[in-house]
Formats: sequence, structure tokens, C-alpha cells
Amino acid sequence: MIVGLDMGGTNVDAVLIYQGKIIETSKIPTDHSNLLESIWGALKPLLSGQDPAKIKRMILSTTISTNAIIEQKTDPVGMIIESGPGLQKDFLSCGRENIFIGGYIDHRGREVSPIDKSEIERAARTLKRKDISAVAVAGKFSVRNAEHEIEINELLKD
Repeated sequence: MIVGLDMGGTNVDAVLIYQGKIIETSKIPTDHSNLLESIWGALKPLLSGQDPAKIKRMILSTTISTNAIIEQKTDPVGMIIESGPGLQKDFLSCGRENIFIGGYIDHRGREVSPIDKSEIERAARTLKRKDISAVAVAGKFSVRNAEHEIEINELLKD
């Protein structure tokens, strides 16, 4: 089964497909004050009585983030980037504040260099000082091993 979910500014539309045929649909109004509940609100009736183990793929489409960017309704975002060797920092920069840290996961998902927790603490202080509360963490080859991103997230929770 495949779940398709479109998170729009007005409605959340969801569809459940099995063997190329639509077997269930769901549509609910988007609650901008609680987007996660909007998603769950569309998924609950869609998946009621279904075996979740049969879901092979979930596809999410959204205009919410695109609209927020176009309408300039986003909060300032800081980036903590574990770039590793080979890429220029200016190529990777985005967001209001970019903080590049050491540490490195290689292309096979192996840790080459661990995270320096004091770098993360300094980054957190810098972001707080600049009144940035939304932070994204990105690491080169994190798709192969997300341990550094997860650890940084844990360090930033407070």
C-alpha cells in the first residue's frame, strides 16, 4: 500500500492506494495552529482497519512551507552544519545564521571524527544571543548514518 498526503493551506488530503487502485480517501481542514494534528486527523480515518505493515511508502506533498516563504511568514532559522571535507562553506550556507562544526561521517556511514560537544554549546549560545529558536541540523552523509544529527538534536533540546 502507498499513502499519499497533501498538506495544503486549506485542507489536508490523503489517499490510500493498493495495487494501483485507490481504496480510501480522507480530507480535513488544515489547522494552522496544530499541523501535526491536521496530518493525524487525515491519516486516522484513512488507515482505520488497515494493517500498517502493508504500507510500503508514504509520500508527502505540501504548500504550507512554500507559502510561508513566499509570504515572508517564517521565523529566522539557524543552521548547524557538519560539512566534512570537500565542499565550500559558502555553497552550503542558508538561513539567517550558519554555524559550521567539526565532526564527520564518511560516505559509508562510518564516523571519522566525533562531535565536539563544546562546539554545540557555543553554537547554542550564539543562536540564543541572536534570538534564533528554529534550528536545522545537517550533516554530510547523514543519510548513511544520522547519529551525529540525532546527538546534536539531543544537545540542543533545552
